[in-house]
This record gives sequence, structure tokens and C-alpha cells, in this order.
Amino acid sequence: MAIEQTLIDALGGRLNIVEVEPCTMRIRIQVKSQRDVDEAALRVDGVLAVVRSGDVVQIVCGAQSDDVAAAMISLLESVAHDTPAESLSQRVHANI
Repeated sequence: MAIEQTLIDALGGRLNIVEVEPCTMRIRIQVKSQRDVDEAALRVDGVLAVVRSGDVVQIVCGAQSDDVAAAMISLLESVAHDTPAESLSQRVHANI
């Protein structure tokens, strides 16, 4: 499984993800519920650190953060296009 799918799953799945934003050396993800986030599962090869505060999870991936964030966004958007709009309760945001 690719790292982007692993991270999405560990964040509680696509319906728990409100926003994904690449931020230089980290990925900033706003989630609906921190209770659905599996921090241990986020700590995979390529993840240097995980920081949680409020409804935000920051995943530090170093120089590959922008690429991982773009892959996450692409995966979330591809799923969103296959999902009826009325059942989709998330938004994906990129500042790439």
C-alpha cells in the first residue's frame, strides 16, 4: 500500500479529512474528529514526526512532504469524483 493511502486510513479515512495542505516540510491535515486518528499507524517509514493540536494533524515527511500531500490530494479527489456529491462531506485544499 502506498504511503498516501496508509496516511488517509490512519487519519480516520476520507470522510474524517476536512482539508489537506502541504506546508514545506510537513503536511497539515484538518480532521473532523481526533478520536478517529490512529497516531501509531501514522508513524510509518517516511514519516519523521506527528503533531496533533485541536482539529489539526501535522505529519512531518521532510523534503517529500509536498509529493506525499499531492498524492493524498489526488487520491482524495479521485474518490470524490466517484462519490455522489450529496454523500461527500469533505473538501480538499491544496496550496501547491
